[in-house]
Amino acid sequence: MGLAKRILIKEKKHHIFLMSFIAICVVGILNYYLVYELSMQSRMWEDRMEISRISMEIDHLIFDRIQESLKSMASNEDIKESVALNHSTKHSKHVVDTYKEITKALVCYIINIDGVVVESTIYKDEKYNFIGNEYSFRPYFMKALKGISNIYPAIGVTSKERGVYFSNPILSNENEVVGVAVIKISGTDFDHILSGFKGEIFVADDQGIIFSSNKKDLLYQYTRPLDQETINQITMSRQFPDIQLTPYSRYMAEDKIQREGRFVFANIKMDNSSWFTGTKNDHTKEFTLNEPQYMLVIAMNAVIGILAIFILFMYITILKERKTEYELKKMYTAIEQSHGSIVITDEQGNIEYVNKKFEQITGYTIKEVLGSNPRILKSGVQAEEHYRMVWEQLTKGKVWTGEFCNKKKNGELYWESTLISPVKNHKGVITNYIAIKEDISERKIMDEKLNYYARFDEMTGALNRRTGLQLLAENMERCKKYGKVFCLFFIDVNNLK
Repeated sequence: MGLAKRILIKEKKHHIFLMSFIAICVVGILNYYLVYELSMQSRMWEDRMEISRISMEIDHLIFDRIQESLKSMASNEDIKESVALNHSTKHSKHVVDTYKEITKALVCYIINIDGVVVESTIYKDEKYNFIGNEYSFRPYFMKALKGISNIYPAIGVTSKERGVYFSNPILSNENEVVGVAVIKISGTDFDHILSGFKGEIFVADDQGIIFSSNKKDLLYQYTRPLDQETINQITMSRQFPDIQLTPYSRYMAEDKIQREGRFVFANIKMDNSSWFTGTKNDHTKEFTLNEPQYMLVIAMNAVIGILAIFILFMYITILKERKTEYELKKMYTAIEQSHGSIVITDEQGNIEYVNKKFEQITGYTIKEVLGSNPRILKSGVQAEEHYRMVWEQLTKGKVWTGEFCNKKKNGELYWESTLISPVKNHKGVITNYIAIKEDISERKIMDEKLNYYARFDEMTGALNRRTGLQLLAENMERCKKYGKVFCLFFIDVNNLK
């Protein structure tokens, strides 16, 4: 065995011995307060990460999905026509039924400017709808009438069921509010997401009222004081009829927090509202020392006092390394569990990493695509100029967002909404590219379907009245401009007019 190798082994043994000695010394000198603090901080960090994940899940699975569908429904021409006519039509009924199916909502309905429902789906699997009901007293209607989309938790006046109302203004061609589109989902949609949390967890609205929790006794408690004006508004709007709101006692007083533990919160990102997820850190434990143990700790502190600075330095170094490792692991876990596919390439565009969602969508495994160029997904639907423009923008260090029509391993085509961002080192040189992609094939199909029903009659497949009149006007204008004539045939199909 060479000298250098023996020295290396001795150094490793010395390092292991030194680390073991430091660990023993740290155990001896730490008092119960430090142990308690480290334990609480670690558990609070775990809770913070977990409720942040839950908040992101609520935001992605519920708020983003419902709000996107609601805005699309509010801008639909058939819905605008129903509001203008002040009654339900065949096409508007089809639109709200479609969006109810897409969002898995309890009910979708349209309110005119007077607060009266003019179009509605059947409520759940019941035999009634909301047409003719008057909801002008509801805050979600009043806010939407001012052009503000909002989210409002309440117990249904008609259904008596706990739910969340998403409302969005319906704008005319002159950009004036002519009605309100509403989608109501069940409060149990939130409960299902919270059910996996081990401890006590809740979701509260912007008033601080707990509307969903894995502990049913926390429902309808308020986490911050309510002024009289807010209480009157809740009563007048019948937000929680026959429900007595009570204070969340564990959170109402500052000294209560100090005695019972600490709280961890995570905001849920959304427009015009400030909902949040919260949990109480109940991992409290008393750490006490008896008199002999206390004297032993003092003696050990005196013996190892000269090593305190060195031990502290080693402890901080280890803590930093563990924190870095934890951050990397956290980042990797977040990428692996992402709802969208993620691709990382080198500066030449060769794939270095893909997550599991990419494998699920494309059918390719990570081993099959490593070192390959993302062009293996090209479908040939989009022109080469499109890809050239994307690459030129990325090589300039700019972020690109757009859509790709790609091809899976089995040859099936699908559409993706994509964001590609260059990654630069500390010198500003591009070293990698990261792409975050979402499969939007179903949304594309639904958009095409809704566009078809906006122009063609569902029963006959022929152009509908609006499209026919538009084509007639265009032909008349063309003939007038060029001095030509055309013929118009009016044919009665099976007595339909």
